[in-house]
Amino acid sequence: MTPSRGAPSRPSVAVVIPSFNHARFLGAALDSVVAQTRPADEIVVVDDGSTDDPASVVAGYPQVQLVTQENAGLSAARNAGLAAIRADYVLFLDADDVLCPTAIARNLALFAANPDAGFVYGAHNRVDADLRLLLGPRYYPIGEDPFATLLRGNMVGMHATALYSTAKLRAAGGFDPALKSCEDYDVFLTLAKRHPVASHDEVIALYRIHGQNMSSSPARMLKWVLTAHARHRPPEGSYLAYWKTGRREWKCLYADAAIDGAWGGEGGSLRAIVQILPRAPHRVLHRAGSVCKRALARLVARRTG
Repeated sequence: MTPSRGAPSRPSVAVVIPSFNHARFLGAALDSVVAQTRPADEIVVVDDGSTDDPASVVAGYPQVQLVTQENAGLSAARNAGLAAIRADYVLFLDADDVLCPTAIARNLALFAANPDAGFVYGAHNRVDADLRLLLGPRYYPIGEDPFATLLRGNMVGMHATALYSTAKLRAAGGFDPALKSCEDYDVFLTLAKRHPVASHDEVIALYRIHGQNMSSSPARMLKWVLTAHARHRPPEGSYLAYWKTGRREWKCLYADAAIDGAWGGEGGSLRAIVQILPRAPHRVLHRAGSVCKRALARLVARRTG
């Protein structure tokens, strides 16, 4: 039976997986895409100059297209994947993360209800290297004014929970290779200026924390998030207050991570604290004062108890 004349066409979806020396995780990422309740129409792996042979993993998935390039960074790898697809919508999954089975279906349903959106997103869980739950669900709603909400922080939290309109992402210029981290946050802000954004609270992706994540260095992340955030400083007006709040919140978030070691990696070490001090001195000194006060209180309690 042929479709009736004028019947709406089925929207197509691509999943792009950049991989740089994460071949050991790539099979699980691909398995999670293949297992979608609403299958992807295109699956593209971009080998960003890896030395661990992701091609041997991709060889086991005949439906997957492999794009190779010299190492150029995550933004360039995502842009290469974006250039290789023809689908209406695109999801970017890092090679060390996985999707839940309803990720594509749930985000497509949200796009159907919000057809003018630049992107939509859902919730995620943080898991360890063996996919055991660490923290979740993590979800922050986009609110009535997406640009204002995103100026205060990256409410998406995990890039794989976002599904983009391919045309709108391309019109925005894709991902900027000059940003070595937080390029997704830059894109979220750019699209939120131009288009609606929608969100839902269903967990649709697992963010794997394994000690070698790009986000494991608080000082590095703070540098790049402030760089991306600075690009979107509004002129004098109501949005400027949201932007200033965001600057303070970002400094507090990563200074606390450097002191507490909340995300593994370098956090919690003296080196991490020293590295982040120049970018968030007020927060670091405030926290240091609080830590010293608590330590002194415990010492006094032991001596007088």
